[in-house]
Amino acid sequence: MRFQSLMVRLAADPSTALRLMAEYPEPFSACEVGEIMAVLRRGMLPIAYEPLIGSPSRNLRIVGLNIVRQFGIEEAERLLLRIVSGDEDPELVREALYTLCALRRPLTRRAVSGRLSAMPPAERKALLRYVVAEGYSPGPLRRLLDERERPYYESLVQTYKRSLA
Repeated sequence: MRFQSLMVRLAADPSTALRLMAEYPEPFSACEVGEIMAVLRRGMLPIAYEPLIGSPSRNLRIVGLNIVRQFGIEEAERLLLRIVSGDEDPELVREALYTLCALRRPLTRRAVSGRLSAMPPAERKALLRYVVAEGYSPGPLRRLLDERERPYYESLVQTYKRSLA
């Protein structure tokens, strides 16, 4: 109910959108971010991604990353790499990695490979599934994966290719 109240306030006065989202007391769930993105796509909230990604508010940063992902803003790559290499919030780093994948940017950079090696195995597997769905081939990513993960990733690629045929 609190989130619906926020959405009504955003619709009533879009000029306060950044402040209201930054003051929201809980982290936005994926569904809540999806609702905000639907409002953005309808043009009701004119918001630029750069101030959001650079904001100290976690909620604003997540919304900014989703804007970049859904609208395919390739110019944000530098900001994404900065989050991947230096941010302490694992959820923001994961969102930045997913956004890099959605933009089809190279994942073989040092910042990305360092984060991938530090990820827990379950998160790495989830990221590999997303990478396959985004169409990355196994060749360039081979050196980012250890010996146990390579067969898993290659089997994902083959399964995904079969499901497309």
